[in-house]
Amino acid sequence: MQLKIDKKTQIAWIIETRKPLVDEIEQEQHNLRKTALAMRAIENLQQQIMQSGEASLSERVKNIQFSPVQEAVQVQLEVLEKLKARFSRNTLNIGVIGRARQGKSRLLQSLSGLSSSEIPDGELGACTGVRSTVTHNPDDSYAEVYFYTEDEFLRTVLVPYYSELELGSAPTSVDQFASSILPPLPQQLVNQVTAGAKYGHLKKYREQIREYRPLLRVPSPQKIALSEVRNYVAQQTEDGQDIYNHRAVREVKIYCPFPYAEDVEQVAFIDMPGLGDTGMGDEERLIKALGEDIDVALLVRKPVTGGDLWSDFDTDLYDKAQHALQDLLPLHQWAFLVLNHTRAESGRSDNLKNCRDLESKLNTTFMVVPGRKAFVESIIVDCSDPEEVNQSILEPILSYLLDNINKLDRQYAAACMDGLAQLRRAIADELQKAQDAFGPTSASIVDFTMFQDRFEQVWTHLTNGLESLVAEQRKKSAIQNPVFVEYFNKRFEICKNDSGIPTIARIRERRNREGAYMNVYNTALHEIRTRLTYHFINLDDALKLSMNEVKDAVAQVFLEQGKLASISSARGHAFFQEMTELIQPDLRHLRHVFYVFAKYELSYRGFFQQRIRARLELLVPDRTPIRPNIQPNMSDDVAATEVHNALKKVYADTLNALYQELAKYLTEPSGAAFAIMEEFVDQAIRAENAQTDWSRFYRKEQERIWATDFGKLLMLARLQQEWLACVEKAQQENARRVR
Repeated sequence: MQLKIDKKTQIAWIIETRKPLVDEIEQEQHNLRKTALAMRAIENLQQQIMQSGEASLSERVKNIQFSPVQEAVQVQLEVLEKLKARFSRNTLNIGVIGRARQGKSRLLQSLSGLSSSEIPDGELGACTGVRSTVTHNPDDSYAEVYFYTEDEFLRTVLVPYYSELELGSAPTSVDQFASSILPPLPQQLVNQVTAGAKYGHLKKYREQIREYRPLLRVPSPQKIALSEVRNYVAQQTEDGQDIYNHRAVREVKIYCPFPYAEDVEQVAFIDMPGLGDTGMGDEERLIKALGEDIDVALLVRKPVTGGDLWSDFDTDLYDKAQHALQDLLPLHQWAFLVLNHTRAESGRSDNLKNCRDLESKLNTTFMVVPGRKAFVESIIVDCSDPEEVNQSILEPILSYLLDNINKLDRQYAAACMDGLAQLRRAIADELQKAQDAFGPTSASIVDFTMFQDRFEQVWTHLTNGLESLVAEQRKKSAIQNPVFVEYFNKRFEICKNDSGIPTIARIRERRNREGAYMNVYNTALHEIRTRLTYHFINLDDALKLSMNEVKDAVAQVFLEQGKLASISSARGHAFFQEMTELIQPDLRHLRHVFYVFAKYELSYRGFFQQRIRARLELLVPDRTPIRPNIQPNMSDDVAATEVHNALKKVYADTLNALYQELAKYLTEPSGAAFAIMEEFVDQAIRAENAQTDWSRFYRKEQERIWATDFGKLLMLARLQQEWLACVEKAQQENARRVR
């Protein structure tokens, strides 16, 4: 003999087994909130660093993005809150879903003992428009109506239409929706039946807004009598007239004594509006509720007498419900199919044969995985018969839950916790990035980071400045140096006016002393030659002036672009000598380069002397081809004049030859100065390890070069230490696990 199932004890046991899960969820929520707070502290420090003006540190932390994981934390907290609410309930929730006119309302009436006044049904189409939850209350019968706020209504009901139907920007307020003309349906959707139906549904929301909008401003919940429930949940009156209050209602909770109270006082029944209506927002919300508020789903289907088939709508509805919880709990583990059997004595044709026919084709139609049933069980029952409903539906469902609810709850919770685990991994990854941003905990990293940033800027400006100067000097090296042009023009003008050629009278006097006019001529050649070269004896000074100009230009780049003005009191070419003393001895190459450049001067002897000497042949007695034409018995006046003219001739030819020769080389000093400068720049910034040597030099002088910037060092070091401490705390919180 089979013992009768004690439903009350079963239900109480099921509810009690959920309580430990609630404690675990609350602890997970607590840990997650503490992790979020720790990440918020890092975000605050990140903001301080980004506002500090310290580019190098800002660069290190700018790509650390806690906003996505913080948003995911809030989503996960909501998931956990819903999970906690699920396991905290003092009822088992049985949801009834299906298309309109399938017998859902009749089934709920049989389960709850309510009438069509509280759970509306009708013959004219979809009747129930609002989700209702029916709970046992032995002491009183009443209902609570929960209305949308205007913001909720806008966000959850209206806005999805605009996105789905590509209507452009959604309204930002209910006022705007009510007063604005509805955008036309896009051309590409005009011929789509579903889109057109949804658009028509949205139009009704707008056309009827005067009827239901006042309810959006009514506080929730509003307690009403059961006789008033139909006015808020039904789409039609009992005589088929349309009513619109349900559009403003989010949910109705009904409390009443159940006909089987001794067995199911801790069971609640949830009535879902008929799915398949083109009110897309309602359908999506209703399907979502399957996973949040329902422990067992009853999918009701009434076969049509005379022949029926499983349709695309049936499989689509199944797929949607399956999708609602595909990541949490497979539909086949918690959904029962109820085939509504109508009897002939009810005034309708008997459809039992059709029920059995659909049942026989069930698994082939809803085959998801080969060999797996689509539902826990299929039940053929007369939904209008309370006794049959109690025996054929309640008892099998409760028996199934008794055997499986613990496993299903754990599976459901584990799926939620998988999401939590993925979130923790994402948080851990972001925290690792935050830790890596600063590396070691030594405060010197802040100093070094700042230095690197400053040095990189200076190095860029310094090398660009020197390269620009080299390019500029290269252009000048191919043209005559105006300093030398002016110098030589003045020298040659002096040479013309101060030739040293003796007068005719002086030649006669010297002939008497030296005994022959040729002796006077030869002696005069020596004197003129040395006098001529003496005019160029200070050429070194002019060349030195040109080299100093180049050195001054190079020094200016180091002082300005190189930011060395703060450590060197010397200016111009004197800067290089001082730098040889400032550069640390172990930077031997760099120090030597500056030393050589500081000492280097262009030399006249090494540059122009050979060119000048090569053009003095006419002024050398043994080599000159020009001789005075002195004949025997020639008078003194004629002979002296002949010597004088010969000296003038040889001097003029020499001066002209010398001018022509030197004019060819007036670019040479600039070229030489450029070559020396280019060599210096090459050795200073392009030699092996040059940048490293300069980095060491600037590192030594950083506090003098960037005195203002390095005043931030202590503040930035503090930020770094706080950063690493906050990261460590967040990592600890994120690593906590509920045992």
